[in-house]
This record gives sequence, C-alpha cells and structure tokens, in this order.
Amino acid sequence: MDLSTLGLNPYEMIIARALQRYGMILGDTGGGVGLVAQNPLSTAVPYPWGEQTYVDLPQSLLAHMRVLTLGRPYDNAGYVEPTGCATLS
Repeated sequence: MDLSTLGLNPYEMIIARALQRYGMILGDTGGGVGLVAQNPLSTAVPYPWGEQTYVDLPQSLLAHMRVLTLGRPYDNAGYVEPTGCATLS
C-alpha cells in the first residue's frame, strides 16, 4: 500500500511504516487499538505530537489495518535454553 496517499503527518507516517514493515500483535480485547511510546514528559527531546498524553491515529490509517489468521502457536513451555548464566536442573 502506498502510505503517501493517506494524508499522514510525519509522526503518523513513521508509525504507519513500522506497522507496514513489522506488523503488530494486539493483545487487548478492549475494542481499541493502543500503541505505546515513551512518555514525552520523561525526556527533554520534544515529541512531534507535543505533550499530549493520548494521541489518536487517523481513521485513514486505521481503516487499512487488517487481522491476519495465524497458525497454531508453538508451545515452548517445556523447553529451557541452557546458558552460562544459570544452572539448570
């Protein structure tokens, strides 16, 4: 998809490119889409969205998101990778 057709501002375009390239795992059933970023009050570097606590992504981006059907998850609960940092028993 050509993201430049969605009319996104610069920070929305960064998020859209990351979602397009890497995807997202949504682990919430609250009915909304939430993305987490560093709190703008915890750094002196200004964020492009200002000091707002919550910023909505535009509908033009959200309308193009889709859910993919994934295969059965692999259960690795019974396997521990040995390392030099711990003694396994």
